[in-house]
Amino acid sequence: MTGATGFVGRRLVKRLLREGHDVRVFDLPGSKIPKKWDVEVVSGDIADAESVTEAAAGADTIFHLAAFIGDYGPWSRHEKVTVEGTRLVAGAAAASGARLVVSSSICAYGTALRNGPVTEETPRGKPTGRYDRAKQLQEDAALTSAADVAIVRPANVIGARSGPWVLALTETIRKGEPAIIGDGSGNAGLIYIENLLDILLLAAERAELPHRVFNACDRYGVTWRQYAEDLAKLIGAPPPKMIPRHTAWMVANAADALWRATGRQDRPPLTRSTVNLCGYPMLIDMTRTEETFGPLHSRPYSEALVEIAEYLDKNPSRTPTVGKAFG
Repeated sequence: MTGATGFVGRRLVKRLLREGHDVRVFDLPGSKIPKKWDVEVVSGDIADAESVTEAAAGADTIFHLAAFIGDYGPWSRHEKVTVEGTRLVAGAAAASGARLVVSSSICAYGTALRNGPVTEETPRGKPTGRYDRAKQLQEDAALTSAADVAIVRPANVIGARSGPWVLALTETIRKGEPAIIGDGSGNAGLIYIENLLDILLLAAERAELPHRVFNACDRYGVTWRQYAEDLAKLIGAPPPKMIPRHTAWMVANAADALWRATGRQDRPPLTRSTVNLCGYPMLIDMTRTEETFGPLHSRPYSEALVEIAEYLDKNPSRTPTVGKAFG
């Protein structure tokens, strides 16, 4: 598995160990692998072919979760980790005969997200930022390889430790900054981490899948406003502020132009990718996934909120980390 120390990766490792699987994790030298994990560790760089080949040797299934996380940052990092890393992992999976499950993102839809619902057959739109572009190229690298590959496109993953949708969003709310784009009435396109793990595991176990790309989103129908207000209540903050969508686009476009002109690589206060993802209803069609894997046992939104509440209660001042290479 790549990306084992990230939000999704940590939960997937725990699930695999609990179910009795032998797990090998591949991560950067010096990465903090929990001592309680009974796993084999291979250290190396995702962009080093020899290291990737070593990590893949003898594996039955490879879960590829590593990516450069964040909707900004140097394109060279997105390209090296997300795109070239996937190309090497797919090549190693093909050579070893392992099944490859790639965790992509609904961000791969780009501007098509604004015109939902989106199915796996919906043509991808233009990328609104570097993360979108990297995810599109990541999918291309996997699908054009000789590997036995399944691509899962998670929607907005929530649960304890979720970087953008718990840590960053609660920090925005706590600071009193706008946390809702538009009136917040659109579907937030959430998926609880445990429900995502179910789909990743099904994609790994199902032989001869009729398709190779699958959406992953819960049918909660929770709106952006409801989710932001629920988070605000959990941290004892006032109701979250809103910013009109047209204003958000103006700010994001102006910030992007300024950052490009000055060569800045840190994240602007608002990005076009954020407006594209959070300013519109996220209508992610799940028909193909459910037809392929059967009815999914979707844990309720309330269970996700309980988990988030318990985490925030134990970590009241936790702040987000952005731009981590193995997310």
